[in-house]
Amino acid sequence: MKNSYIKNSLKLLAACAVLSSASSGFAATTWTPGAATACDFSSGSNKNCGTTANVTSGGVTVSALAYSTTGSGGSVASAALYDYGSNHLGVVTGAESPNSSPEHSMDNNVSTDLISLKFTSSVALTSITTGWAGAQTGQTADSDMSLLAYTGKAGYDIATYDIAGKTIAQLMAQGWTLVANINGGTGAATYTTDNTGSALNASGISSSWWIVSAFNSGYGGSQTNVDGGDDYVKLLSVAGDIKTTPPGNKVPEPGSLALMGAAFCAALATRRRKVSKSV
Repeated sequence: MKNSYIKNSLKLLAACAVLSSASSGFAATTWTPGAATACDFSSGSNKNCGTTANVTSGGVTVSALAYSTTGSGGSVASAALYDYGSNHLGVVTGAESPNSSPEHSMDNNVSTDLISLKFTSSVALTSITTGWAGAQTGQTADSDMSLLAYTGKAGYDIATYDIAGKTIAQLMAQGWTLVANINGGTGAATYTTDNTGSALNASGISSSWWIVSAFNSGYGGSQTNVDGGDDYVKLLSVAGDIKTTPPGNKVPEPGSLALMGAAFCAALATRRRKVSKSV
């Protein structure tokens, strides 16, 4: 009987380990919007090009659109989204040329450029990778950015809500949340922390709509280590965890499995202590 108890305990411990480590088996998904539908500068197609770049990864599609605060009163207006090959996405307004560096990037010189990322599922972004950073002649390259998520507000439907025509102040009052200001470097890099050194999305905010923007103090938040100079950057990719809420008796999320595992292990440990006293 004792041997049987030991064998059963070992099996239960193995199951416990699998459940507890469930979340570690789900790696972050990476999305790299490219030239499929954006203006493809590398092929010389500089006119009459699209303004959206779509890509699907992990079963979730993201649509990237370009905007800049070039509208009336500094409001957000549509811009052209250009793909520059290995450097990837830059934002070009009507007052800029796709051939003119560094303004052909996502920058905050005169106006603030931003890229809207709409996912077909809720995603908790955990990293941003840039493909290029630049500067005006005689200056040091810099690529500070701001990351925002749409967390919603009563009266605004994400299905019909449009950021065009809104100022930054209006966006922040209509359900947009600053997730991080990022202290960007002088070249291409992957960022997993904000400007203070904390995790990029420490609170684990999940949304189907994100904005990656050249840094703008109007978004608020801590501005430690984020200087006041102009920033010029091209977006290569973003990565994060896909969040799903299964209906009924469907398979739970990895986080739920981990919690189940922890509870199961605790119950097993309690049972083993009780049984060991009686054996």
